[in-house]
Amino acid sequence: MKEKIGAKSLLKQLVSGVLLQNSSNTLSENEANHIVLMVLNHYLGLSRNDIVLNQPIQMDTQANLQIREALQKIARDEPVQYVLGEADFYGRKFKVNPAVLIPRRETEELVYLIIKENKHKKPHILDIGTGSGCIAITLKKEIPEAEVHGWDISTDALSVTRQNADNLQVEIFSRQVDITNNAINAGHQKFDIIASNPPYVRESERAEMQANVLFEPALALFVPDEQPLLFYASIAQQCIHLKLMNPGGMLYFEVNEYFANETAGLMTDMGLEEVVIVQDMQKKDRFVKGMLSS
Repeated sequence: MKEKIGAKSLLKQLVSGVLLQNSSNTLSENEANHIVLMVLNHYLGLSRNDIVLNQPIQMDTQANLQIREALQKIARDEPVQYVLGEADFYGRKFKVNPAVLIPRRETEELVYLIIKENKHKKPHILDIGTGSGCIAITLKKEIPEAEVHGWDISTDALSVTRQNADNLQVEIFSRQVDITNNAINAGHQKFDIIASNPPYVRESERAEMQANVLFEPALALFVPDEQPLLFYASIAQQCIHLKLMNPGGMLYFEVNEYFANETAGLMTDMGLEEVVIVQDMQKKDRFVKGMLSS
């Protein structure tokens, strides 16, 4: 049996329900509106234009049940991207689940920065802590001649990386690596570009985080309070001492805005040159880049 309802009425009804049921009471009306639109687009193909035009929507029992179940999970603070099993990144759909971080807009800016500054026709690129593969796969899509590698400590995350690479029809060389292990066997592989968005949230910040963020993998989020630069130090050290980078190669980090200066200082102390802090669109110190001396 199909039920016909105007798109505006449907949106308003569902937004009200999500706000009423939200267990942590942290969703704003704008956030709820955006989330419900994502759900309606996923299950019904409904667009913003359909809402504006108040198109009549025919919704059968199955679609109605799927939408209601999804919104109940979201009302309990489960991220909409995990509920739908996908997230948008750089104009593409990526599979996500609780084994990987949800791709964020700031990371799109990191990818754009790398693409804009790339001077190689066929760069060798490494993404450390690749997770869903959003950085590695996007760089391969945007620089097709590149050879791209993705490393992660989590086998579950790497499974998602490989699924996304298959879905988006690119070849990514993925590998399980613990970057804090000083005995990494890098073989003869060297890279022109190394990028990483490693864990950088201090454990003490956990209590201040929104409930939906805590659904994301702790392994990819948190660092000990006493070692906030743990992964930055390990990655920079491997780049230099294990010679993972070619001379003139670039290292790009996404960072905790409160530790950008410390990260830049660490990279300089380790011997990287032309170390620069780059702000994101919100004017926050979000990226640090440096070059290995040629």
